[in-house]
Amino acid sequence: MLELLVIVPLAIVYFVSLIVLENSTSLVGRAIFFVAMIPIAPFLIAFYSVMWVLEPWLMRSKCPACNNRQMVIAYGVRANPPRPTLYLCLACGARRQRLFSGPWHDASGSEFDERYNEFEEFRRNNPSIHRGTTEVGE
Repeated sequence: MLELLVIVPLAIVYFVSLIVLENSTSLVGRAIFFVAMIPIAPFLIAFYSVMWVLEPWLMRSKCPACNNRQMVIAYGVRANPPRPTLYLCLACGARRQRLFSGPWHDASGSEFDERYNEFEEFRRNNPSIHRGTTEVGE
């Protein structure tokens, strides 16, 4: 909510000042642009820095098996009709699926093995993508 209350008005001022800057070569147009940039840039840098640090605790879903916030998306497809997204818990290795923010369903069956194996191979090749262990259960 803070994002909407702060970023949206600043973005409006920024884009209006860009329009003024494009249509004007005057010193006033350039001053409006740079004055609009002063509050926007530090806020965005601070906001996204904090979100990068807090992302594992704020943005991840809570695992229904171990109650840790370590559920990451292992496989998700935008499709019509919508399909459930597959999740993997980095703490206990539980495999679940859910449609949007609906109830969790078990996804430990063999029909999901191919998708989870692709995800595990991706994690082994890119260890910095999902901060956590490189092997489930370590």
